[in-house]
Amino acid sequence: MPNHLFIDLKDIRFALFDIFKICDLTKHEGFQHLDGNQIDDILNQAERMAREVIFPVDQIADQSPPEYRDGKVTMPKAYHSAFNKYCEGGWIPITLARKAGGHGFSESLATAVKEIFNSASGGFYAFSSLTLGVLNLIEAFGSEQMKKNYLANLAKGKFTGTMCLSEPEAGSFLADTRTIAKRDGDHFKISGKKVFIGAGEHDLSENIVHCILARIEGAPEGYKGISLFVVPKYRVNEDGTIASFNNAFCEGTERKMGHEGAPTARLHFGDGGDCHGWLLGEEGQGLSQIFQMMNELRLGTAIQGVGQAAAAYQTSLSYTKQRVQGLSYSGKMGDPAVQVPIINHPDIRRNLLFMKAIVEGCRRLNIQTGFYIDLSKTSQNEKERQYYHDLAEILTPICKAYATDMGFRVTETALQSMGGYGYVKDYHVEQYLRDIKVASIYEGTNGIQAIDLTRRKLNIHEGRLFKNLCQEIKHFIDQNLQHPVLGASIGELKRAKEVMVEASGSFSGKFKEDPGLCLSAAKPFLDLTGHVLCTWMLLKSAVVANSLLENPQISEKDRIFYAGKILSGRFAVSNLLPQVDALAKTITAKDRSILDMEEDGF
Repeated sequence: MPNHLFIDLKDIRFALFDIFKICDLTKHEGFQHLDGNQIDDILNQAERMAREVIFPVDQIADQSPPEYRDGKVTMPKAYHSAFNKYCEGGWIPITLARKAGGHGFSESLATAVKEIFNSASGGFYAFSSLTLGVLNLIEAFGSEQMKKNYLANLAKGKFTGTMCLSEPEAGSFLADTRTIAKRDGDHFKISGKKVFIGAGEHDLSENIVHCILARIEGAPEGYKGISLFVVPKYRVNEDGTIASFNNAFCEGTERKMGHEGAPTARLHFGDGGDCHGWLLGEEGQGLSQIFQMMNELRLGTAIQGVGQAAAAYQTSLSYTKQRVQGLSYSGKMGDPAVQVPIINHPDIRRNLLFMKAIVEGCRRLNIQTGFYIDLSKTSQNEKERQYYHDLAEILTPICKAYATDMGFRVTETALQSMGGYGYVKDYHVEQYLRDIKVASIYEGTNGIQAIDLTRRKLNIHEGRLFKNLCQEIKHFIDQNLQHPVLGASIGELKRAKEVMVEASGSFSGKFKEDPGLCLSAAKPFLDLTGHVLCTWMLLKSAVVANSLLENPQISEKDRIFYAGKILSGRFAVSNLLPQVDALAKTITAKDRSILDMEEDGF
C-alpha cells in the first residue's frame, strides 16, 4: 500500500451529479458542448492522468528537489516526461473559453478536476494552475497581438506563466511595490526584484511568462499608481517564436518545508541589461486586474487544501483497515484474545469521521462556489448574475482559509491515525502534511483572508454579500426543517446560523470606532463561518443521500455509501456546530488582552 494514490471518484460524482445537478448547466450557452457522459469521461481521464502520470513524480521531486545553478533551475527528469504527457492531454486551458483555444469547462467541473490533480501532486499542478491564470488574464485584458503571441503557446504548455507580486520590502502590502516601468516606445523597461515566485524558474517549458505588478515612472504612490505588465523570460517575435533573453534573471530559489515540486524563485528584472515589459490592460488598473488571477488562485489554493487532505484521509483509511493491532472494545470476558484492524477502535473511528466530514464538506463548499461563478455567467438577468457574483465574492476568502487550515488538520489527523507508520517516509502522508502547509500562507495568509471577510466583504454594498449568503442557507433550512430524518439536525444548523449573524454584528460598521478589536477577532469569525458552511454542505449532502436511499433497488454498497453521508452530517452537527458557540463567545466577549499586552510581555 505505501505510495499508492487513493481518489474518491464516487463521492466527487455524487457531489457534481446528484447534489449540484451539474448537467443542468449544459443547457446554457457556453457549456452546451458538455453532457453527462462527457463530464463522466473527463473525470475518468483526469483520475487516470493523476494516478498514472502525476503521482509517480510527486515523491521524486520531494526526495530530489529541483536544482538551482547559475540562474537556472533544472527539474527532475521524470517531471519532463510527466509534464509533456499532461500538456499533450490538453489539461492546462480547461476553463479558457473555447473560442480562445480552451475547453470551456464550467468552474464547478474544473474544481473537481483540479482537486484530482492536486491529490496527485500540489507541486506539479502549480505549473498548470499559474499558467491557466495567466491565460485568463491575457484573454481578458491583452491586446490582439499579445493574444497572438501568448495564448496558443501557454495553452499547449510550450510557455508557462507566473504571478509576480511580492517584493523584498513589499509582501502582502502591495501599495509599497517598488518595481519600476519606464516608457520606451511600444514597451516599457522593467527594473526591480520579486520574491516568493512559484514556478518562477524551471526548464519544463521554452519560455516563462511573468505577470508583474510595477509602477510606471511618474505614477502616484499607493495602489492607484500600480499597473500590470507581461514580462517574458525570453522576448517573443510577432509570430510567437522565441527571441533573445529578456534579462529576467533568477537569483536563487528557496529551501522549503515541502511543496518541493514547484520551485520558489527570487527574480531580478533588468539587472543585466534591458528587460522589456508590455502593459496588460490599462495604466493604474494593475491591482484590480491582477485580482482576477488572485481570486482564481485563492480558490485554487482551497482546492489544493481539499485535494491533499483527501489523499491523506484515503491513505489513512486504507491503512486502518489493514493494520491489525489491539483487542476489540466490544469483547467480553472469556472471548478469544484476537486482535482486530485498528479501524475498529473508537478513537480511530472518530479521527476517520472527522477527516471524512471535513474533506467532503470542503469539497462541496468549493464546488458550490464554482457553481455560483457559473451561474453568475449564465443567469438570464443582471440582478441574478450580480446575486451569484456576490456569493462567489464572499465565499472566496472563506474557502481559501477554512479549506487549507482544516485540510492541514486532516493531514495531521491522518498521520496520527497511522501512528509511527504515518510519521515515516514509507507512506505519503508525512509529505502531504509538509506540502499542504504552504496553502494557508500563499495567495494571502489566512489571517488576511479573515480581514478581507470581516472588514470588506461584510460591509461593502451595505452588507449585501453576507445577506445573500444567509439567504441561501435560510432557503435550505426552510425547505428541510421538517425533514423526517434530518429535521432536528437542520434545526441545529438554523440556530448556528443565527449565532453567526449575531456575531457578524461585532464587525458591521465597527472598524472605524475600534479597528484593533475587530482585527483581533477576524480569524475566529472566519472559522465560525466555515464551521456553519461546512455543516450546511454536509446536511445538503445528507438530504440528497436520504432521498436516494428510498430506492428499493439500491445495492448494498450504495446503501452504505449514502448512509455514510447522513452520519457525516450528524457528526458535523455534534462536533463542528458546538465550536460555533465557543467562537461566538470569544468574538462577543470583546476581550482586549491581545491589544493590551506589551511587546515584552509576550
